Parts: sequence; C-alpha cells; structure tokens
Amino acid sequence: MKTRECDYCGRDVEVRDNLSDNIAVFCSTKCRYAKKKLVVYTSEGCFKCSMLTSWLRVREFAFEEKTLDTEATADLIMKNVVVMSAPVLEVEGTFYTEDQLFDGTKILADQLLEILEG
Repeated sequence: MKTRECDYCGRDVEVRDNLSDNIAVFCSTKCRYAKKKLVVYTSEGCFKCSMLTSWLRVREFAFEEKTLDTEATADLIMKNVVVMSAPVLEVEGTFYTEDQLFDGTKILADQLLEILEG
C-alpha cells in the first residue's frame, strides 16, 4: 500500500501500490462528488422530498435545497423546466423529475447513483 492525497481536500488516502497516478483518488464519497453542483427542489410536507434528501445526506452528497416557492418555480421556468410535482434534482444543469427518481414510493437507487456518478 502507498499513500496519496485526496484530489479534493488533500487528506492522505491509502491506495494499492499498482494504482496508476493518473487515476483520481478521493478520501470519501463527499469529496468524490463535492465538485458537482446538486440542487434538490422540494415542497413542504413532501414524503419523496424527505426520502431523496435523506438518501443524499446518508451517502454524504453535498447539495443545496430549494423550496418550490414562487421564486424557485420562476427560476425553473426561466430554465425551460416545468415541474408538476416535487422533488426535482438538478445535477450540473440537468434536471431529473420525480418519475425519473422514484418507482412509486421507492427511490431508484441504482439509477440515481448512475445520474450522480455520470
């Protein structure tokens, strides 16, 4: 094993001796995805909104939460995004709606990870 610095925060990370120096190294999931801008648009009392934000927090994804009030809705309309229900996830300017994130009341974890890692 050898030690390299996390490419985001600089903490020491143990890696395999044969790991190429061209491969990025991160000390945590939080650092790995910290560079991606995530915004979760939520509404008050929304069960799926709570599920999504909890799922992201448990996996240490940094995100901004915006309530779908008049101002946030106007911002989305200016970006040509029309939302009929929450939550909405914005990843680097791409928007994902409730039907892309959930199957009924079940979060589509594999698909969500693919969105976040892609």
